[in-house]
Amino acid sequence: MHAHAPLRFGWRGIQRFLDSCVPSNAPSAAATASVSAADPQSTAATETVPTAVDRVAGFTRALVEEAGLQAPSVLHGAFSIESGHDMTLSAMARVPRPTALFAANNFIAIGVQHALAELGLDVPDDVAVVGFDDLPQAMVTFPFLTVVAQPAIEMGKRAVAVLLERLANPDGPAQDVVLPTELVIRRSSGGPVAEPAS
Repeated sequence: MHAHAPLRFGWRGIQRFLDSCVPSNAPSAAATASVSAADPQSTAATETVPTAVDRVAGFTRALVEEAGLQAPSVLHGAFSIESGHDMTLSAMARVPRPTALFAANNFIAIGVQHALAELGLDVPDDVAVVGFDDLPQAMVTFPFLTVVAQPAIEMGKRAVAVLLERLANPDGPAQDVVLPTELVIRRSSGGPVAEPAS
């Protein structure tokens, strides 16, 4: 077996000589429309790692170029419930107060919902919320969370395929596999009440 068979699973744009198998981190225009439908005052809560930067860039591009709205305010923290909570308190103290929040992952989104509940604000009537990822945590919040879902199983399969190809051809060119994401509309963005996925 060759000693160097690098596979990078998850982040793009760091080292181009590594293979990668990642979701499309630029949220679709549909996701942007969901989070910004109530009002153009949108805020994105995110980390500063390349994955999160890609997600917010896609969100911003869709808001400005496709929806014709102003660029969102962006708050930076960690991919954690606590950080999502703290960023939300900061966002809701601003004037004008945002009426839509896009969280760069579901842990942030859960923190967002906890903070909004503490403030006595209703989701989605007062503030719409959209997350990125569709982990089980997304389904234990109420209202159920609208998300940009990653194809986790397919990512795993493709990552293994890329790794096997790398082992067979260690000196071949780097592969950069980008898989499409899916918008799953639930109640948190004002969509219909949906049953949790089984």
